[in-house]
Amino acid sequence: STTIATNFAVSLSKLSKKKILVVDLDLGLGDVTGFFGVRSGKVLIQEGGEGWVINPAKIFKAIATHSKTGIDLLSFSDGVLGKSRSLAAQIKPLLGVLQGEYDYIVVDASSTLNDLVVSVLDSSHLIFLISKCNLPALRNAQRVLHGFERLGYSTSRIRLLVNRYQKGQDVSLKEVEKTLGF
Repeated sequence: STTIATNFAVSLSKLSKKKILVVDLDLGLGDVTGFFGVRSGKVLIQEGGEGWVINPAKIFKAIATHSKTGIDLLSFSDGVLGKSRSLAAQIKPLLGVLQGEYDYIVVDASSTLNDLVVSVLDSSHLIFLISKCNLPALRNAQRVLHGFERLGYSTSRIRLLVNRYQKGQDVSLKEVEKTLGF
């Protein structure tokens, strides 16, 4: 998903000429800055007395800029975090601040639907669900789509991206549509 998120952000930047931020929300294994070749060492969160906290004074100081594209990058952590539950409640206010500064915010999240990811999805205008084109992955995508339905997400906000599809593959696009109920 990081490859797709970063390439999407670059394409969006070229096409729109708007101000774009890519947020790396994968707390353990995120590497959006690495995909852009940026080694800033800047991260947003720090350990506080009651868990991990977002320091409002450091939000914009934690943003690095990719010099060739002008895309801004915000990494939440340096990969040493444990539980993210204490951050979930802080996401909506953070995104509200960032939405005032950016035309588009692309969030690269982990593949786990935890409290932190759901908080971001709750604030998102569009949700891109990425799936490979094989039956186990499509079955998982179907389960996630049912989860989105239970969370009350409108289908008009959800887009399914089928990654690594090749014509003549074991699963046809018609089978994808049938499996997912499209």
